[in-house]
Amino acid sequence: MDNAKLSRRRGLFAMVGSLLWVVTAVLVEFTGGGGTRAEAVLRTVLLNPALLLLIVGLMGFHERQAKRSGRLGAAGFAICLLGTGIMLLGNIAEIWVYKYLYGVLEARWTPGWRAMGVGLMMLPAGFIVLGIGTLKAGVFTGWRRAVPLGFGLMLALVVSALMLSYWTDSRDGYEIVISRLAPYLTVFGIALGWTALGYALWSEKAV
Repeated sequence: MDNAKLSRRRGLFAMVGSLLWVVTAVLVEFTGGGGTRAEAVLRTVLLNPALLLLIVGLMGFHERQAKRSGRLGAAGFAICLLGTGIMLLGNIAEIWVYKYLYGVLEARWTPGWRAMGVGLMMLPAGFIVLGIGTLKAGVFTGWRRAVPLGFGLMLALVVSALMLSYWTDSRDGYEIVISRLAPYLTVFGIALGWTALGYALWSEKAV
């Protein structure tokens, strides 16, 4: 398989990963969450493959422009890869390792849950740096060139709102709204960004 076809396929993988990410969140919501067996199965069968597919898409995007994106592109890619990898390991640790060691599933602030949070907080910085490298590289054309930077800026907003919803104890009106909307904005914001990244990779013509 030539590099152009492989690159396009990786873009499709990223889009499929985005879909699995959303499907996982929706199904977990319907099952009630809270550490049920159904949630454990969904997050094992759907979320782990979703994160792996997102990693594959990210690798394809970076590979497409690696020779021209310089140190900024390489640094942004490394941060994004590390952040997504930590989220994957955190999900595995929370669902299986912590469950079998301590008999607890999804107790907030367990090591696995914290790892997922750390990985998530790395993504905005990673995509912003990757986005600057992408603009510098000039490999992607049109709107595709702005996708990583736009994704990073959007993530910075939604992740900040999510962290605020966890750390605030106030019950003021606007903070109640933030606490209710932030998880949904995060889930769908991540899915939208990864879908755009995958589509940019899939639709960009090889030079």
